Amino acid sequence: MNKAMSISVESISRILMFNSERDLREALAENEHLQYLAGLEKIHHMNFPGVYLAGFRTLDNEEQNHTAIRTE
Repeated sequence: MNKAMSISVESISRILMFNSERDLREALAENEHLQYLAGLEKIHHMNFPGVYLAGFRTLDNEEQNHTAIRTE
């Protein structure tokens, strides 16, 4: 394996992958429940071109989903 990226997703319930930096930035600006994960830093552009990730935060989903199981 030449390159690998590790992302902590402890507080993320779902990960979204975007086709472009523009799409990622628009989604982050329009949805307060999304958390940026990867794709905007220079090192990401160099090592993982075209990879743009964000995720829905777990606590936000629990507040909206009454069937979610809370772990505290």
